[in-house]
Amino acid sequence: MGLKIDKTLDSGITLQGAYVKITNINGNKDILDLSVCVYVSYQACRDGKTPVDYANYKFKPSVIQGAENFLKQGYMHLKTLEEFKGSLDVFEPDQF
Repeated sequence: MGLKIDKTLDSGITLQGAYVKITNINGNKDILDLSVCVYVSYQACRDGKTPVDYANYKFKPSVIQGAENFLKQGYMHLKTLEEFKGSLDVFEPDQF
């Protein structure tokens, strides 16, 4: 899974349909750290191209029974942030 969004980089370049992917999750029940990579597109990620941006985010996960897994919670958290408002879920073909 990932997110599709129009993303403006620090250089001022705007990527139409950039692909955002959580690449690593570390932490515990109190705080999770998400490592996020931004690619020019979903296809660029699939082709093993180098990410054009990186970022880290932290959030407190839900650990109650029946809660979504940490990866899904991570994407749900990202979508609450202003920079990811309006992003669309992208499901990888081999994910299901």
